[in-house]
Amino acid sequence: MPTAPTQRVFIEVSRDGNILGQFSDTMVTHKLASGEFRSDDQYRVPGAMRWLSLSNHPLVGHASRTAAADVWKQARPPSGTPFTVVVDPACAIGFAGSISLFLGVFAPAVKVPLLGSVNHIQQGSGAGIALLVIAAVSALLVIARLFRWLWATGSAALLAILASFIALKHEVSTVKQRDFATKGDIFDGLESAFADAVQLDWGFAVLLIGSATLLVAAAIGTGKLRLSR
Repeated sequence: MPTAPTQRVFIEVSRDGNILGQFSDTMVTHKLASGEFRSDDQYRVPGAMRWLSLSNHPLVGHASRTAAADVWKQARPPSGTPFTVVVDPACAIGFAGSISLFLGVFAPAVKVPLLGSVNHIQQGSGAGIALLVIAAVSALLVIARLFRWLWATGSAALLAILASFIALKHEVSTVKQRDFATKGDIFDGLESAFADAVQLDWGFAVLLIGSATLLVAAAIGTGKLRLSR
């Protein structure tokens, strides 16, 4: 006994009130997968009064899976292709600047007689905490690729470093003035000699490099500076 031929089902598809035509289930699947049809388009069986959203049609899920499979096939490298990692220069430099700031806070900032090297946290000034916050915010900005805001964090880091340097010089000057006020006693000149022996350490250089690196990352990320290839 011969098998009756399968009858193909056609549906009408419309968009914004305009009927796009009648399409078979196969055609709808392909057009959904290619993006020609949208999930917010309307459909109905010919002769029906009510239009339904194409997102409710059972073919939508199938089309989405088909599209995802096609994208994966196109994105997947051929067999035997070596794995490569592309590093964004702005991100790499931005992270380097953030790490330099973070490490610079704990690096020796000042050499003090009898006490040895002291970092920004041990100094007890607010500059150390401010620099840690700036380093963390800068790292988050790099992750979010908001490179233009690195101009602000890099500049803020430079200001914090400058404030720390000025505060150090002010303390040294205060010690010398106090020593001058007590001139003539048994400890005359001792405090001045102590203050003169205070020296900057390499931690300041690390902080300056970190701040400058953030500004370079901002310039690259915003297109102000282009690296030659």
